[in-house]
Amino acid sequence: MLKLGEEVLGAEHVVVSIFMIELAISHHYSGQHAQAIPLYQRALAFSEKTQGPKHPDTGASLNNLARLFQDMGQFTQALPLYQRAQAIVEKTKGLEHPDTGTSLNNLASLYQAMGQYAQALPLHLRAERIAFSSNDRGNLWQAQIGLALLYSKQKQPTAAIFWAKQAVNTIQSLRAGLVKMDRELQSRFLKDKRWVYTGLSQWLIDAGRIPESQRVMALLKEEELFDFVRRDASASLAQSELPLTGVER
Repeated sequence: MLKLGEEVLGAEHVVVSIFMIELAISHHYSGQHAQAIPLYQRALAFSEKTQGPKHPDTGASLNNLARLFQDMGQFTQALPLYQRAQAIVEKTKGLEHPDTGTSLNNLASLYQAMGQYAQALPLHLRAERIAFSSNDRGNLWQAQIGLALLYSKQKQPTAAIFWAKQAVNTIQSLRAGLVKMDRELQSRFLKDKRWVYTGLSQWLIDAGRIPESQRVMALLKEEELFDFVRRDASASLAQSELPLTGVER
């Protein structure tokens, strides 16, 4: 049984661990990878020691370190970390939990980067199904664009366009929930997702589907969605989504 002093010390260690993770993330996304590695490793070791090797917090630390190695192009070091994290989340949260879908997307993206498309495809499909069934649209669009990129790399433009359309429509449904909020908030939401629209637009141009490409780029205008909903709040938001062709339907 912990004594009071030990409880305080344990709490201090938790605070230090959280600080290490936040500092590691700051270094990571600032491109200071060499500084981030030991911090992520220390946070992982702390979690394994205090929470156990199969605790969700340990899985999160594994994911952080794996993502760093992936961003550094060190795929063989990232793979076993992602695999461990995947096993932990499936066991602790279940096969259909949204966090499982997130982990599947992470592992699938690594396999894509490694050129192992056969391994990536079923993981992305599982992630898409989990996100769709749980209405987890934040993960859903990422699974959908992951499938689009996968098919594009395999020279299957029709499938790539289909899944990219799904991703854009999912993002549009999320944007629809922001129309009454500040314009700046709407703009920030879209900032890191613009590449999904521009990528789809380019694939449509390459396929000779120019009007569809123009429609995609029109959706990028925050004002268009905002003004449409303000004009008629009862109108269907279907006009702010991309229609599917007969084959796609």
